[in-house]
Formats: sequence, C-alpha cells, structure tokens
Amino acid sequence: AVYKNSTEEDIVNTLITALNNEKLNIDEIDVSDMLSITVKVNGKYVVNLGKSEYSKEKIAHLATMIEKIGDRGGNINLSMWTPDDKQGTFVEVTS
Repeated sequence: AVYKNSTEEDIVNTLITALNNEKLNIDEIDVSDMLSITVKVNGKYVVNLGKSEYSKEKIAHLATMIEKIGDRGGNINLSMWTPDDKQGTFVEVTS
C-alpha cells in the first residue's frame, strides 16, 4: 500500500487490527478522504466510519450490527458514532 503520510498508515493499521479482532473479512480500506474513511467488509458491506476518532469502538459496534443484520448486504453509516451517541444506520442494497 502507498500512504500519503504516517497518519494514514497508522489509521489503516488500527483498522486492520480492529477488523481482525472482530473476525470481519476486509475487502478494502479507503483513507483517501480523512473525513470519510470507508471500509468494505465481508463482501457485502460498505461502511462509512467518518473521521478516525473512536475507530476501534466503531468497529466493535459494526460487528454487533452485522450480527443483527444477518444475510442482507448494504451500506452502514457509523460516521456520527461517539461514545455518548452510539449511532449507526444500515441501508439495505439489493442487487
């Protein structure tokens, strides 16, 4: 991977560790927009994490959401998630 700076690399490494800890399969991590970091996981979810703050907690929340979503694929938005406002939305995308 090619990084613009060490911050990007640190964020990617943090995300990889968090996703692996939650046993989520990583398809893609996009940090080209640091205000809208996205990950694609398990072959069927596109996840907007927003900024890098609380990324480990967001990934833990994501794993819980995916368990509840079941077999449906789609877009998950965790960009507004904070420890005080554990907000996540799922929008199903059918092919």
